[in-house]
Amino acid sequence: MIQLHTNKRTNKTLVSVERMLKKILQNICTIKIKRLPLYKKNKTMLNLKFIEPKETDGAAKLTVHKSGKIGLSKSAAELLNIKNNKYCQFARDEDNVNDSILYMLVNKENDEKSFFISKAGDYYYVKAKSLLNDLDIDYTDKTKTIIFDIHQIEYEGNKIYKLTKRIINKK
Repeated sequence: MIQLHTNKRTNKTLVSVERMLKKILQNICTIKIKRLPLYKKNKTMLNLKFIEPKETDGAAKLTVHKSGKIGLSKSAAELLNIKNNKYCQFARDEDNVNDSILYMLVNKENDEKSFFISKAGDYYYVKAKSLLNDLDIDYTDKTKTIIFDIHQIEYEGNKIYKLTKRIINKK
């Protein structure tokens, strides 16, 4: 495919170049010419990169239940590979103690800092009353729902998960 970059001033020239290319190449191969604009109105060059969708069937998130458990969405269970990783650890950035962002590491093996990931039917959850109390999260408040959105990041060469807190107020 031949791509011709155009603007208003060079359009006439490119039309004649396009006709010439068609005549030259018509006997050699099938050609398809696509015109792409080169400049925006303010004459700055565009450099577009199209973003591929990375979405799954649903949002990867943790939901704080009124019982003190943290439930994992199906997308979160897939992202965290819970079938193979039965334990998790939670951390905070010590330099930003007041920050509402948590970090999560999933493991195959248990240690003294790990929480067990339980299964109930098709869903997974973590018993986390002590964690929520340590974080001053009132999980019994019926006027709001607390959710943590999950984003995979790399830390010291390991795959960990950044948990961004969201509060949804109920009417």
